[in-house]
Amino acid sequence: MTGVPFNYFSEYGYVQVDGLITINKTCSGFIFLNVLIAIAYIATRTVDFKKNTPFKNFYLSLLTVFSAYFICLLSNSSRIILGLKMQLFSINHSWFPNNIAHEVMGVLYFFIFSILFFLLIQKIRLSWNN
Repeated sequence: MTGVPFNYFSEYGYVQVDGLITINKTCSGFIFLNVLIAIAYIATRTVDFKKNTPFKNFYLSLLTVFSAYFICLLSNSSRIILGLKMQLFSINHSWFPNNIAHEVMGVLYFFIFSILFFLLIQKIRLSWNN
């Protein structure tokens, strides 16, 4: 996607060929995916499951889990791509606080994508109850 060559090492994750950038295992988004699934569970608790058939309930659950996976994949991909761009920018501009910017960017990305996912699930829930 970015054109930057990486090698995979099981103990570290993905390491750029020249060793300047490491995409650690903690960047995988597994925790964020679990948070999104929890958000989906909480947001769909208000669905009147008694009115729906078991097939519709299963379909709604499947839809929310796949939506959570897609949002997590989109969020992590865009966060990693922007992180690579920031890293390359900070190499040429020594004044740029890359470590702080990287942490802030990660928090903002996950916060924004979590809110967007919650709003998406709410929209699905409202249309589901009608």
